[in-house]
Amino acid sequence: MRTYGLSNKRARLIDGLVKEGIFPSPIDALNGAVDNYLKGLRPQKANAVIDTRLADDGAYKTQEQWIDFFNAQGKPMISAADVYRAGKSRSNEALLKSLKGDFELSLLVTSTVVSYSDSDLSGSFTQNYGSEFVNPSREDVLVIPAYDKTSLVQALQSEEGIAYLQALFGTKDNPKIIATTLRRLSGAGLDQIILWTPDQDSRNGYPERTVRFYIEQGMFNVFGSDRPDITVAHSRGMLVSPRSKHVRK
Repeated sequence: MRTYGLSNKRARLIDGLVKEGIFPSPIDALNGAVDNYLKGLRPQKANAVIDTRLADDGAYKTQEQWIDFFNAQGKPMISAADVYRAGKSRSNEALLKSLKGDFELSLLVTSTVVSYSDSDLSGSFTQNYGSEFVNPSREDVLVIPAYDKTSLVQALQSEEGIAYLQALFGTKDNPKIIATTLRRLSGAGLDQIILWTPDQDSRNGYPERTVRFYIEQGMFNVFGSDRPDITVAHSRGMLVSPRSKHVRK
């Protein structure tokens, strides 16, 4: 197999991504770059820059309304992958504290859409759904388990659960890193991180769902079960470079 060299500048960049916790190893960082290219994504920086406060003065809207709002604002909406990356970063404790405050205040809705099959447990995840500023990325999953107040500990005990969480958060991280990231993001114990997805009958009626986060009574709820056209929540946008008008991700 052929080997390839990196310039010192690119090698330092790879080392920085690992040090920040964005990727667990240099090989994962390089594989992530190749995976993004193969998926047809625009080249993007790995460190997503999340707005420092809730959008529209903390207004409540459906996911559909928020997507239209952020497109009109000229910026993308936060995705589940962006939220997860914030939990991996060790350099912005203020942002983590702020996001946790959002979760405790009410539902925080993302631009991530789950499309469930109406005939089996398969489905797909689309990050940045409907965005005019970031190419949406889609990942298919053979099995999305039916989770009804299921703990993260239980979900991570099966290959299907691990695959679900990896697709949900747009990552290839192993179970240990996923668990550590979600604990850091929420401040909750592993048995207090709760997953929700619809059962098969519910998927048949409404196959399209959105991803939301909420802390209630110390429980960090990760919802993949709410309809994007009904449930209202607050949200955040992503900062855009004033010069280039490209997303800093």
